[in-house]
Parts: sequence; structure tokens; C-alpha cells
Amino acid sequence: MPEHILHGCQSKPLASYLKALGILRLVSEQSDSTARGSWQHGVFCLSCRMDREVLLDFFLEGYQPSPLVSPWNGGSGFYPGDNKAGIEAVSASDDVRLSVYREAIACIFNWPEFRELEALPTSKRKAYGEQIKKGKERILQRCRSTLPDECLPWLDAAYALREDKAFFPPLLGTGGNEGRLEFSNNFMQRVCELFHKTPADLQEAWLKASLFDVPVSSLPVIKVGQFDPGNAGGINQSMAFKNEDVQSNPWDFIFMLEGTLLFASALVRRSPNDMAQAAAPFSVSSLSAGFASSHLQDKGRGEVWMPMWSHPATVRELRRLLGEGRASLGREKVREDLDFARAAALLGVDRGIDGFERFSLLERRGQSYVALPSGTVSVGWRQPVALLDSVGEYLKLRPLVKEDRLPASFTSARRRLT
Repeated sequence: MPEHILHGCQSKPLASYLKALGILRLVSEQSDSTARGSWQHGVFCLSCRMDREVLLDFFLEGYQPSPLVSPWNGGSGFYPGDNKAGIEAVSASDDVRLSVYREAIACIFNWPEFRELEALPTSKRKAYGEQIKKGKERILQRCRSTLPDECLPWLDAAYALREDKAFFPPLLGTGGNEGRLEFSNNFMQRVCELFHKTPADLQEAWLKASLFDVPVSSLPVIKVGQFDPGNAGGINQSMAFKNEDVQSNPWDFIFMLEGTLLFASALVRRSPNDMAQAAAPFSVSSLSAGFASSHLQDKGRGEVWMPMWSHPATVRELRRLLGEGRASLGREKVREDLDFARAAALLGVDRGIDGFERFSLLERRGQSYVALPSGTVSVGWRQPVALLDSVGEYLKLRPLVKEDRLPASFTSARRRLT
């Protein structure tokens, strides 16, 4: 079975890690179910029945984009004032690869409120659109009950419905958007630009750059958001003082979002009488420590710890791992980053994982977030870490005591442990 070393898929930044998983998922689900992937020295290796040329042809000719739609979000393309370039291009296309995408979009526009919106005079549509968006919980429920089954992986990754309110996993912001950057709408735009507006030779050149890190002379201006801090743009984010026009590979953006579909959130109960609690794969609350730029005043959405494995695994095995998506210390489920590091160091994860890439989702660019690489933690027994068991209960005082009432010495010691 040919092995492809994908030098374009590194374990850092988070965008590149997710891209690797997206490629493995797409190859496995749409072409070769025996495909396997592994990490070798921070580079992703793909083993499948296709040679290099067939692999390229698959993505250029056979790849069917997953139907990512987010009608609960402003900016998703479904409301007046949204950028409709992507959604209109998908709806008007006769490309067989977008047939399920067209079905999902048509289903949403056939909902009663959207039919009423379309029937209103242009001057009244914006106000009515705002009214529709206020019923977010109702829209989230309807998506699960009416959209095609192919949409479910995206819905599972974007949110989980609890009894009291919706839960949005930190990986995809607040339901598939980061501030004004709406992921599904931008995904549609990138897909249509590649499929319908980009010359075939340029498509292939960009694809080779994305997979194999082959140099390419020009790339379009694309916003990638929190997943790739170095290409997010803004003050001091490049060689220029200010750079808003960051060039990025559209294949990278597409594969990245395809990779997020493996990270399905879920509702879990410890007992039948407990209220269901939302959980996302390998996601924990954050403690701003353990990396050079940490600060006590950091604001964040949490952390994601991405598993690294050196033995080839199928997407089915990976999906099972992420479906469990938990680590434990004794009988206690890990909820914080310090406990996760302890669990990893004490062989708390028993699924053939070599280590984890830690990413902290922190507020860094004004009120925007970045997925900051915060270190690599290897899985293996470490005697010094075992000594923390005797003070484990004291380390959990933070949720019980207000932050401003903790002694400074306690906070300082806890940060040194992390």
C-alpha cells in the first residue's frame, strides 16, 4: 500500500493538524475505506491504495464537499445583508458533487419563516431576518430533524442540544463562527471558487502545495481565523506592521473544516438521575500557564488537546477514539488542563497515543481568538508527576473559590506545576 508523506500537513498550527484529519476522513469515506494515517516526527503520513497521481485526481475530480450549513448564524448566507456569493453559486450549480449541498440549502429555504422572508418587500426583510435569528434554539432543533443525514457530522461538531440550552464546543467558536468570520459561508465560497472559477492547472498547483508543500507562486486572499494565528492578519502579524490581506491556500481552508467534522460533541450522564452534561473530544477548561506568553488575565474559551499517534490508524479507529474523547484520573473525569497533563503523564490514556499537541483558545487579537500552540505533552509514566496525587484535591480549589480571593502564592505555585 503506497505511503504518502504529506509535508503540507504538520501537527502545528491547529489548521494544519485539522487539515490532515480532513484528508484522511475524505479519502476513507469517499474513495478507500482501508486508508490509514499516522504522525511521524510531526508530519502526517497517509497510507492508501492510491498512488500520488490518483490521489490528486480524486480531490480534483471526485471529492464531494460535506454540506456545511449554519442557518442559525448571522452571516451564514441565509439572511438579508449576508454575503451570498457562495450560497447562490452552490444553488445555481449543476455539479453532481454539490447535489447534497443543494438539497440542504433548498430544504432550509423551504422552511415557513424563510418562505415568508422571501415574500416580504425588500425594505422589510432585514427586520424580519433579525426576528428569525432570535429563535436560535428552534432553528438548531429543526436542523437536526429536517436536514439530510449528510449534514449531521457538521451539526454534531458545531453544537449539542442540552435540556436547558445549546452547548457550543470551543473548537468551532459559537456554533460555527468566530466573530464575523462565518465558517460554513466561507467554506461554500472557497468550494465554488475552486470548482468553478479557478483554472485546472492552478487548482492542481494549489492542491500539491496543500498536500506536499510544493512551492506555489500566488495564492488568493483568504481569512482563516483562529486556526492559523500566523496567517490571521492584523497588527504585527507579518513582516509589515499591519497586514489585512493575508494570502492562504483555499484547499487548506476546505480540508481544515472537513477535519473538524470528526470532533462530534455529545451529551453524557454519570447516572440516570443526573442532568446531561455537554462534552467535546479532548476539550478542557483553560489555565493560562505552561507556555511563554501566558498571563493571568488571559481570556479563553478553553483548550483542545489533539492526539498524536505513530501506528497507522483507520478513520473508524480515530472516530472511536475521538468519540470516547476523554481522559481520567482514577474515577474522575479530567476537566482542566493541569489534570489532563497529569493523566497523559501517568498513562491515563490507553489507546496507542504517543502524546498530545496542546492548543489554547485565547483572546489575542482585540476580541478575536487564536488557537495558540501551547506545548507538546508525551504519554508515559513520570514519577515526579505521580507525587501530585497527594495534593490533587487542593489543586481543584479554583472552581470553589473566587479567583480574586485566592492567595497569590497558590496561583503562582499552580502555574509552576502546569
